[in-house]
Order: sequence, then C-alpha cells, then structure tokens
Amino acid sequence: MTSPEQQPITNDESENEDAAIDDRIAAGQMIERIKEQAPTEQKRQAIELLTRVGDMAFAAYLTLPDIDPYSETLVKDFMNDIVNSYSSETEMATEFFNLLGFKRAIEKTVTDNSIPEGVVQIDTAVMADFIETMYDVVELDGKFYVFSQ
Repeated sequence: MTSPEQQPITNDESENEDAAIDDRIAAGQMIERIKEQAPTEQKRQAIELLTRVGDMAFAAYLTLPDIDPYSETLVKDFMNDIVNSYSSETEMATEFFNLLGFKRAIEKTVTDNSIPEGVVQIDTAVMADFIETMYDVVELDGKFYVFSQ
C-alpha cells in the first residue's frame, strides 16, 4: 500500500492544478496589460508593487468589473474593500455561517429541542451563493477572495 505522499494524482486533482495555473496565467496577463496601459510611470510602479506584495488578493481585486486600476484612491479602496481570503469555499462558508450568528442560533435550537447531532447541517454551496449576494467573491489561484460590494 502506498503512503499518502505517494498516492498518484487523480484526474480531479490534476484538473484543479491546471485550473489554478490557468488562473495565475490569466491574472498575470491582465496585470501586465494594466501596467502597460498605465497613464503614468508612478501608477505602473504602484500596480507592480501591490501585485507583488499583495499576493493574489490584489490581482483578484483588479478583476472586479467596477475597479479602475488607475484610480488615485486604488490602494485605499483595496484596503477598504478586502474582507478576507479563504483556501476553500467550505472555509469561506463556515466562517460566514459563524460570523452571521447562524451557528449559535442553530446550536441553541438543537440543544433546546433535543435534536440529535447531525440532523441539521450547513450546505456550503448554498451558503457560498448567499455570500455572493452580499459581497464580491473572486476565485483565483485556488483561493476565494471576498470584497465589499
């Protein structure tokens, strides 16, 4: 039997890795276009610095349709708009589920009514859809970036 480190990559894992690589390439190309079209050298340098320092969060921010990459307030807007980043949709959904008070309310209801464990469960896909009604969510490079709308 092979150890977990020696397990062959499945098609799903390979496809996910390919998609993440495609996302990085597309984001990199978009950022290069934005830098090339920058109206001033100072703005080009600022975009370059932010994309280097900000990991992929800034690149994700630049993909939002209402963002002007040459705005005088771009850095301030980015800092104000970023909510958080998550390594998975499940992590994002679970955190918002807890932050919005759903977990506490369900735990109280379950306890007060002696409902067996496991009867009430979160549907992370539905929760993720709900989050997208309140926030801009960008999936990029295998992570989920959440921004204020």
